[in-house]
Amino acid sequence: MLSRIFKNLTFIFQPNRPLGEKIRLLLWYLYLTAKYLFIYRVLYPVRKIPIQHERLFNYKIRFFDYWRFYYLFEHVFIQNEYYFQAENSQPRILDCGSNIGLSILYFKQLYPGAQVLGFEPDPATFEILQKNIQENRLEKVELFNLALFREEGEMDLFVGSEPGSLVMSIIPARQPGTKVKVKTVPLSRFLDQVADLVKIDIEGAELDVLKELEEKGKLKMINSLIIEYHHYIQPGISGLRQILSLLENAGFFYQIYSPEAFVFSGQEQFQDILIYARKKSH
Repeated sequence: MLSRIFKNLTFIFQPNRPLGEKIRLLLWYLYLTAKYLFIYRVLYPVRKIPIQHERLFNYKIRFFDYWRFYYLFEHVFIQNEYYFQAENSQPRILDCGSNIGLSILYFKQLYPGAQVLGFEPDPATFEILQKNIQENRLEKVELFNLALFREEGEMDLFVGSEPGSLVMSIIPARQPGTKVKVKTVPLSRFLDQVADLVKIDIEGAELDVLKELEEKGKLKMINSLIIEYHHYIQPGISGLRQILSLLENAGFFYQIYSPEAFVFSGQEQFQDILIYARKKSH
C-alpha cells in the first residue's frame, strides 16, 4: 500500500498541475485513503461493506463497492488517465464504457460545457450511472444502455458474480459466471459529426469497434482517442499491431502507457495498455 500511496502522490504533484488543483486533490486523496484503509482494515476486514455512496468534490457518487469506487478515483482523478486537450471549451466526447460514470464526471469537471455521450451495456451498472448523472444535475450528457460492437444485434455480456464489475466482457474467460443479454450497436452510428475525443474501455471489443469505424470511414471524424487495450485478454491472441496499424493509416500519432507495474516472464501475459492517439493535423 505504501508504494501505491507514493505513486499517487507523485501524480498529484506533477509539475503541470496548478497549485490549487494539487492541494484540492491531495486533501481528497488523504481523506478517501484514510477512510478506505479504516473501512477495510478496521471496520469490515472480512464482511461485505454496506457503504454505497460517497462525496467527491461537489458530487455525490453512488456505487456497488467501495473498493471499486476508490480504484476508479485513483485512476481517473489522481492518475489523470483521461486527460486530453480540447481545441474548444465545449468538446464532443464519446465515453465508451462509462461504468458508474466517474469518467463522465471527470470530463465535465475538465470541460463543464462538454457534450458527452456515455455507453454502458450492463443494465444494473447503467441504473447506477443514470442516478449519478441525474442526481448531480449534469447537463449535455446523454446515456445509452448499449454494448458497442461491429454490428447491430444482441450478444452475451459476462458480468460475473458481483454487480458493477470493472472487467465485464463479451469474452467468457475475462469474467466467468453470470451473463446477460445486451443490445449491440456500431459506434459509427454516433459519429455523424466530429468527436473531439473518443474514449474506449470495452474489455476486449476495442479492435472490433475500431475496425468497424475504419470500414465506415469514420475514424476521420475523431480528433483524439484514448483506448484501453487489453493485451492477451484471450491467451495467444494479440490485436495490438492491428490497432496501431489502423491508427497510423488513419493519420494518428500515438503514445503508449501501461498503468500497472509489469515484470516480463518470457511468456504471454495479460496486460492493460493505454493508447493515446491524436490526429497529426491537430
